[in-house]
Amino acid sequence: MEEFLPEEEHNLDFPEMSETKVYQLHRFNGKNYQLWKRQMEIYITENKLKPYILGTVMKSATNSQAWEEKDAEAQAFIMRGLELQQLKYLTDCTTAAQMWSRLKTIHAEKSEQSAQVLLEKFINLKMEEDDNVMNFIATITSLTQRLKDMNLEQKEQTIISNDHVRTI
Repeated sequence: MEEFLPEEEHNLDFPEMSETKVYQLHRFNGKNYQLWKRQMEIYITENKLKPYILGTVMKSATNSQAWEEKDAEAQAFIMRGLELQQLKYLTDCTTAAQMWSRLKTIHAEKSEQSAQVLLEKFINLKMEEDDNVMNFIATITSLTQRLKDMNLEQKEQTIISNDHVRTI
């Protein structure tokens, strides 16, 4: 069994589904959408469910039963990767593609807004008089890592700007 993110409260064993492989995945709880999405994309691709998730395989009269089975498998795969509070967004979705699109619409936008807020916080960061150097460096490091986790490519001079060095 493969493992990813060994946090006990967020791990989930996926039961065997037809030819779908068994995984232990990090369940999405509304935080770290980009990381969760990337994890799911890898497993979705490996299990040959990507066309159903992206909606590139359409249901037709000739493939109706097979399509419904694979789409149901893809829906189950998505739902098993979510914490309970995230399922409320999917109650009216009838296909895996609708579910994937809904999650993207809700959480990718939040991620972009969060990234902008974090970037502004990073740019405006200044060491307070009552703060010490180690705490300030830890704050810079934490913000930098969070920005990297959101896939924001920053030049080194932005990550450790002269303003931050001067405030130390």
